[in-house]
Amino acid sequence: MDRPGTSRPVCSNAAADSVHGSAQHASSQAPLHEREVELEEKMHQLLKGNINEIYRCARYFCPSKQDAEDLAHEVCVRLLTTQPSLPTSIDKVKAYLRQCVKNAAISSGRIARSRSNKAESPIPEGDSSKLFGVDDRMEHVASRMDLRVAIRELDVEDQMLIYLRYYVGLSIKKAAREATGLTGGKAFRRHQAVLDRLRELLAEEAD
Repeated sequence: MDRPGTSRPVCSNAAADSVHGSAQHASSQAPLHEREVELEEKMHQLLKGNINEIYRCARYFCPSKQDAEDLAHEVCVRLLTTQPSLPTSIDKVKAYLRQCVKNAAISSGRIARSRSNKAESPIPEGDSSKLFGVDDRMEHVASRMDLRVAIRELDVEDQMLIYLRYYVGLSIKKAAREATGLTGGKAFRRHQAVLDRLRELLAEEAD
């Protein structure tokens, strides 16, 4: 990526020479360097427009703000370097970026998984009533424990499912499909199993 205040040539000598020939020919034979610059700029704009989505997901998985910032930076640099082909749908782009963050968090070992690590919360504040509905007992138990710490005990896929369902706001169907690849009845059963596991963890803390 170029440093602020600097510019890169948008055209090579070969491309400049071709301007004197056929404009159509020049367009079809655009230099590789020019295309790379164009792709890099498109990726830069895409990342700029979705940086909050990237950081928010990184913050969910990471134990500290610094880890989240580092992880978000790594994801952006990797995407700018590799220039992958991205979906055209905005929702699919966001889903792709979240998967990049999750995979990078796993490979870098930054995911907060231990209950003993309470230095900083890895995820946003959550409303336990969104997880447990009108179950007054569980809402009371949840109020006595940091729900965010319980979520760390889940498998990474299940953590992602909770994030997508209750912090991003996707439907159960969409959240389960993105997080686990499950569809139909399996998606709903997985979601219910995750809530049941959270109930168990909260109950254990309350005892």
